[in-house]
Amino acid sequence: MKRSSWSMALLAAWALLATGVFGGTESASAQQVLRIAKFTIADTDKQQEVFAVTDAITEVFSKSEDFRWLKFCHDPETGEQIAVSLWKNEAAMAEAADCEEFKTLLDKMKRLTKGDYTAKTYQVYQPKKPKKRD
Repeated sequence: MKRSSWSMALLAAWALLATGVFGGTESASAQQVLRIAKFTIADTDKQQEVFAVTDAITEVFSKSEDFRWLKFCHDPETGEQIAVSLWKNEAAMAEAADCEEFKTLLDKMKRLTKGDYTAKTYQVYQPKKPKKRD
C-alpha cells in the first residue's frame, strides 16, 4: 500500500532532518522556512524535462543569498514529485517566487503536470544537540 502524498513529503523532510542537512549555525530565531511542493507529472516519459526545469529553478533560487538548498524526490512508477527547499526566511522565499524568471519556469513545470500542484511552507525548528552521556 502506498503512503499518502503528504506523508511522503513529511517523511522526506524528516529524513533530511535526520541526516543532518539542516545543520549549520543558524538558530531557530532566524525563522528559517521549509517549502514542500507536490505534484504529479502527466507523462513519466517527461521526467528528464522535469529534472531540467528543476535545475533551472535551482539556478534562479541560487541568486538569493537566503536560499539554502532544494531537494527533489520522485516516484518513477506514479510520476509523483516532491520538491523540498530550505530558506533563511519567508520574505526571501516570497521574493524569489515573485520574480518573472521563476514564474516562467513554474508555468513550464505546470504544463508537464496533471492534477493539483500544492505547496506548503513550514517554519523550521532546529533541535538542540543532545547532551553527551558519561
